[in-house]
Amino acid sequence: MNRIAVFSSRKKLKKYERQILALAQRVFFFLRKGNVAVEFFLLDESQMRRINRRFGKKDKVTNVLSFVEPKDFIYPPELFSKKVGRVNPASRFKRAGEIYLCPDFIVKKKQSFELMVVHGILHLLGYGHRNRKERARMERKEEKILKFLTEKRFS
Repeated sequence: MNRIAVFSSRKKLKKYERQILALAQRVFFFLRKGNVAVEFFLLDESQMRRINRRFGKKDKVTNVLSFVEPKDFIYPPELFSKKVGRVNPASRFKRAGEIYLCPDFIVKKKQSFELMVVHGILHLLGYGHRNRKERARMERKEEKILKFLTEKRFS
């Protein structure tokens, strides 16, 4: 069992929450990863651009950003109220990190939510694309997961 939370920064983005949650659950099932906590944040284009500028050092909108949870991160207790819905680090879940998605940009660029969710999760699990070898490894894994997601039993 995993703890996956999806938060929308704008009311218009709430319509994507169930889809993202279901995709993430299936990806973790395929990867046989249990007791993982991950949070998805759905942002509009201006918010994603600000996050990318600050943390990615790129002044442009992007489809997905992933941030691995630092092992020594200190959590303020108020982050873990039932109302907020975040996972307490003392719980049985291993906090993998946060994934930021920009649904408007994904739709505008005619990209798939499946690929963006898979891509974000793989980054949290240590996959990257800093060089050709890493990119090829990540793309092979993405293809396997996407094939699983499109199998008839999940349609």
